[in-house]
Amino acid sequence: MTGFDSSTLHIPIISIDTRYGKLFIPEAKDLIGDSLREYGEWAQAELDILCDFISAGDTVVDGGACFGTHARAFSAKTGPSGRVICFEPADSNRTILDYNVAAATIKNIDVRACALGEEEGAASTIGSASNNAGGTRITAGESENSVAVVRLDEVVETPVNFMKLDLEGSELSALRGASRILSADRPIVFVEVLDVETGAPLLHYMGALEYVCFGINTPAFRFDNFRGSSNDIFQGGTECGLLFLHASQVKRFIDVIEAHVLPQIVTLDDLVLLLLQQPQYCGGTLAEQAAAHRIPVPIPRRETELLAAELSKSEGALAGLSSELLRSEGALADRTADFARSRTALAARWAELMNCQESLAARSAELIRESLKNLPALA
Repeated sequence: MTGFDSSTLHIPIISIDTRYGKLFIPEAKDLIGDSLREYGEWAQAELDILCDFISAGDTVVDGGACFGTHARAFSAKTGPSGRVICFEPADSNRTILDYNVAAATIKNIDVRACALGEEEGAASTIGSASNNAGGTRITAGESENSVAVVRLDEVVETPVNFMKLDLEGSELSALRGASRILSADRPIVFVEVLDVETGAPLLHYMGALEYVCFGINTPAFRFDNFRGSSNDIFQGGTECGLLFLHASQVKRFIDVIEAHVLPQIVTLDDLVLLLLQQPQYCGGTLAEQAAAHRIPVPIPRRETELLAAELSKSEGALAGLSSELLRSEGALADRTADFARSRTALAARWAELMNCQESLAARSAELIRESLKNLPALA
């Protein structure tokens, strides 16, 4: 990890070595930055799946590129003949993104300083309050943090093969602004999903365009991370999203879908079941609902499995201790028996010694009597 001259930036940044080469991140605490510092990667389990749907020479749209972690992975996968078009409205994120694009080995990343939406116009950026630069979102209206909002149909003319949208709730608006691309190019689309309220409209909109939906829920921490760290800073958290393939594309990618065991999301109940696998959804989103004051919030399956595994480990350790206790009790019984035998032997030896002492005393008395008999009588 090396320092970097960030005197021209609003925030200090540093560079680190990662799975995809040198990357710049904020020096201060940040969710994505902390992951890159600890593991040398971010959302790698998710990226492993997404990159299996991308080929060399593809054009990828990365909406909500943040620092460019996904863009760098997409750049490596598409190669010199491919293209990655990034959209990042937040100035601080985009400045770091520009450095990470410049540091990329393959020069195929294009950065656009705007937000995506259904209609062209302006919007304001609102940063996340939880040390998460990736949580930056946009809201209607102009302000000192205003950014241009563009329609993908108007700014991307190249046929698109893959779209990744992580827009903190603005994904549907961005997709509506890409109706031509969705209809003509039929790209694979991956969107982050946080809750049913934002996920349901996405499912309905893409379904109407003959897209088939599959769920992705991947652990934020992996034991086989780039740095080999065993510290789970995410405490079991996961990344959850929806992967849309046009019906005409499903057969082509069926082996990839089966290899990653991706569940098909058809109904809202399917979506709920997917979200229930995410600890943050159960412990955060659901716990904050009004009904949660009277209805118990379910524990996600992954957390239940972890608890079951911990319980099984504890039961195994307890069984081991019980076996050790039994062995100790057996050894103690054997030692007690040895002690009892030793005590009996000692008592017998003591009795022998007492008998010897009595015999010795009797013999001494006898010798004394004989000696007295042999003494000359006193006058």
